[in-house]
Amino acid sequence: MKTRILTAIVLLSFLSILLCFYNYKFCLAVIIVISSLIQVEWEFLMRHSLFNTLNKNNLQIDDNKHKKFDIIISIAMFISNTFILFFILDFCIKKFDGLSVLVIVGLIGILWLISSLTALFKPIGSLSNLSKQFFYRILPNLTSIALVFSCVIILNHIWIGKISLLLFVLPLVWLTDSLAYFIGRKFGKRKLAANISPKKTFEGAIGGVLLANITIGILYYLNSGYFSVILFMYFLGLSILSVIGDLFQSRLKREFNIKDSSQLLPGHGGLFDRFDAAIPVILFAVYFPDYKILENIVKPITGWI
Repeated sequence: MKTRILTAIVLLSFLSILLCFYNYKFCLAVIIVISSLIQVEWEFLMRHSLFNTLNKNNLQIDDNKHKKFDIIISIAMFISNTFILFFILDFCIKKFDGLSVLVIVGLIGILWLISSLTALFKPIGSLSNLSKQFFYRILPNLTSIALVFSCVIILNHIWIGKISLLLFVLPLVWLTDSLAYFIGRKFGKRKLAANISPKKTFEGAIGGVLLANITIGILYYLNSGYFSVILFMYFLGLSILSVIGDLFQSRLKREFNIKDSSQLLPGHGGLFDRFDAAIPVILFAVYFPDYKILENIVKPITGWI
């Protein structure tokens, strides 16, 4: 517990410094690095499943060699992923307008949503065959690209007063998760997904979503002096997506019989464990219900970097 709290303090301190000394290019670099690490950890789950499949077929793999192989592959993938994301971002900014980027993010977001809901309604063990693994290996690559695009759009165009929409979206995710935990612990009776995440309850999820939205709605109003039913529905949808994102990652870990995506954050697991609920929220947060903002986004995006 001490390690978990200490890691949280370090992360919050880093976030505070990032906000106090805001620099767009540095923030963009941090986002790309985080997206790349999430992609590496996601693909680690798939490799772990592949080794399990080989072992079941009596093709025994030495554990020490397996760990060394994972470390080498993960480092190589992180470096290559980071450069690829920078290249793709630079290429798209030069070639595409904002509307094209919104379409790309939307299509990948829909693909993520269909994939996650499909996985959630399938029994444990149904994703272990290699043909389905191939599909779920493509998904993290596409998702990391869409995450970077979405964050670029938000950081450039979707500001509520002097505050980026990200500063409403991320607390929404964390509040939904935290409130769902405490409400579920106190009042929870019916399991939300017993085979995937036994501690989650319907009461916790519903209470967490509603209270998180009320809290964010109040903060939004205090900052902008404006709120509406449409905005409430927008944040409500994002909050529900955060629950789906959390369950989807738990589903993958349950499928591949692994506790954490990595040990990068002591006491917390990996970045994929911390940002699982935020991934779909960030993907769909770009579709902010404000015509003037969306009209500005779809203009040519030259000069984003």
